[in-house]
Amino acid sequence: MRNFKIKKRTKPIFISKAAFVNVTLIAGITIFMALATVTGKLVSDNMLPSDSPVLNPQTPTPDVTPNAPDDATSKSISIRLDAKDYYFVQFGVFSSLENARSCANSIVSKGGAGYVKEIEGKHYVYAMSYTQNDDAKTVVSQLKSQGYSTMLKRYSHSGLKVDLSGSPTTLDSLKNAIEGISKIPDELETIIFDIDKGNLKGESITESLTQLKNKINGYLDILKLYSEQSGIFSGAAEYCTAVNADVEGVLELTENSSLSPSLKFVYINSIFELIEYLDNCVIE
Repeated sequence: MRNFKIKKRTKPIFISKAAFVNVTLIAGITIFMALATVTGKLVSDNMLPSDSPVLNPQTPTPDVTPNAPDDATSKSISIRLDAKDYYFVQFGVFSSLENARSCANSIVSKGGAGYVKEIEGKHYVYAMSYTQNDDAKTVVSQLKSQGYSTMLKRYSHSGLKVDLSGSPTTLDSLKNAIEGISKIPDELETIIFDIDKGNLKGESITESLTQLKNKINGYLDILKLYSEQSGIFSGAAEYCTAVNADVEGVLELTENSSLSPSLKFVYINSIFELIEYLDNCVIE
């Protein structure tokens, strides 16, 4: 394969830095889980052809060409990931990791994610995440009306855009893979929603997770072919590998009581992994 370089991208990431005094009550967690369920959003082979994308250094913009530069079937496309916000219900922020884990364990015992995120030496504990702001605000507002100190925290990525040209088969496959991985958190959220609503049970849960795992493996097969040529593809391959390992871990669980909070943990982790990937996706 020939090497290529891709020029400037929109640099992503926005993370709010709001913090608040630590407080976590088991009663509050119980009410939270009930409210979240009401909202319906509880977060509780074919190889590519040998034509390899190559940068044409004579052009002022990224130009990925096939092995035969004069190929009449060459085309141009844009790989674009739109900016996206994720909304988290935060149950505490602690200077002590031990206290954060204690809070997280309490949340897990009630079916939530119990996800601990360290930012600048502080440990934030999240019970759930939403892709819709209104769902998250409803839960936070209801909890506050009951006297419990939770808050809404937003994490965002500002997206990605890169223009390429070259073999239609190659570019279409890469475009599908890059756009596909950006939707993995949404697909996990949908599975969790269906589980909490009772639409997925037993073998149906395993089937849905296996289908997602196979889809991720399909993206990974494509991205591996070009991972040595650009950070955008190698980073995406690493993201697929990490999320796939997490999903496999959930599939190996034998206790149904552990599946729901574990899957919610994987869901939240997939969001942070995606944001990190985009933040470090340097296109040279």
